[in-house]
Amino acid sequence: MYRRFFIVLILIGLFLGGVFGYHVLASKEQDDVASSEDIPSSQKGEITGILRASHGVDLTTESAGLIKTIEFTSGGDVKKGEIIVTLTAEPEIAKLTSLQATAELAQITYARDKEQFSIQGVSRADLDADLAELKSKKADVLEQEAIVAQKVIRAPFDGHLGISAVNLGQYLDAGDKIVTLQALDPIYVDFYLPQTLFAHIRTHQTVYFKTNTYPNLEFEGKITCVNAKFNPATQKVQVEAILNNPNHKLFPGMSGTINLKEISK
Repeated sequence: MYRRFFIVLILIGLFLGGVFGYHVLASKEQDDVASSEDIPSSQKGEITGILRASHGVDLTTESAGLIKTIEFTSGGDVKKGEIIVTLTAEPEIAKLTSLQATAELAQITYARDKEQFSIQGVSRADLDADLAELKSKKADVLEQEAIVAQKVIRAPFDGHLGISAVNLGQYLDAGDKIVTLQALDPIYVDFYLPQTLFAHIRTHQTVYFKTNTYPNLEFEGKITCVNAKFNPATQKVQVEAILNNPNHKLFPGMSGTINLKEISK
């Protein structure tokens, strides 16, 4: 009888142990699933990025004047040095011509007095005065040449133009916007990483950019710079990467997702 009672106790113990073990295992699996779902997307290597031109400016003029010619087309591409707009410059050119003539006369006077000085026909003081006058007149010419050059607005770098903000014959004040110029290839993307991922990135690391504008395309790039400090409010650091953009599909200001597929361990 005692033997049967002992066997029954053992069987009950095994049954209860099995039930307890099942619940422990099930609870562990649920915790693992919850833990995986709770991992933020930034920990999985995906971060929002904003595109930025490698060079981008609103072209303006340093000198006021009437627009004489418009040499660009809205939405077109230009090369560095190409003329964008010319302003009327007849008065400035006329003054330049006058200053050039004055400088030429000063050059002749200095050359003549230099010969006279060699035979003691003029004093050293006179020759020095002639030289000072010549330098002054040449400086006036250079200054006026710079003023005339400001009447021609050129592209400072290769890039893609936006929508024109001017019309032929319009009067421009210094600083008025003419058109936006953006260098699109290559193009930068800025994104922010949490402190927990800081140890996993490095310069020249490969990144991949995707945008809902082109859901089936992925743009490859390289990390070029990591900022020298974290934002104390967000505890995130700014990272800059560069992307090839030969077909100009990507534009500054567009947003997308950065994927660090080759995340460093």
